[in-house]
Amino acid sequence: MKSGSLVVKHHTPWHKPVMFLGFTIFLAICGWTIFYWGQSKAGYDRLASADTTNSMKNAITQLKRENNDLRDAIALLERSKQVDTQAYSQVDENLKALQEEILELREEVTFYRGIVSPTETSAGLRIERFKIGETAKKRLHHFELVLTQVLKNDRSRRGIAEISFEGIHNGLPKQLSLSSISAEGKRKLEFNFKYFQKFEGDVMLPEGFAPRSVLVKVKPHRNKEIQRSFEWPNGESEKIVSSTTDVNTTAE
Repeated sequence: MKSGSLVVKHHTPWHKPVMFLGFTIFLAICGWTIFYWGQSKAGYDRLASADTTNSMKNAITQLKRENNDLRDAIALLERSKQVDTQAYSQVDENLKALQEEILELREEVTFYRGIVSPTETSAGLRIERFKIGETAKKRLHHFELVLTQVLKNDRSRRGIAEISFEGIHNGLPKQLSLSSISAEGKRKLEFNFKYFQKFEGDVMLPEGFAPRSVLVKVKPHRNKEIQRSFEWPNGESEKIVSSTTDVNTTAE
């Protein structure tokens, strides 16, 4: 019997996977190297790109900060504008109130000057002023009548003042006496003064009555009657206003 030779073979099952893994890594390295080589050839600088990216990020951060600062500045200006607008409005209202007060004071000065320093034409009993204006209540009006006597006269004057309201009612002319429309139920205005006397009151105009003028008659005892016509103020107004037409003097 012939014996054969013994052949010994080494079994290495991990050899192929290791070789495959090594080849794969080699390909990856080659590919990465080629990639960077290609970027380098194309003029791409990784460090420069990183610096540019960081610069852009910093610029974006700075712009966001400036944007927030501008928003805060705009909000501050808006609040300042509102405050200024309110302040200007308040100043304007105060100015208008002062102008109206100055006008009233000037009227008072003129009024008292006419009493203290009368002219020849102003001597004697006078219907100095009549004013009428709207109130907060519809058709309710407030009136003011001032009678004067200049300082040349030392004795008191007594008598009765009558007020009548002339206008159109339901298409026809109509005259209303103070007693018929007085809100306080006043029947007559009796005066007794040496220098001046003021009457005030409210009248309720009837529905549909369109006033045109007011006639004031003053009937002093033992003296001539005087009368004066006042036009009804035009337009809506919260302030008492009046305009005067002519002055008539008649004897009883």
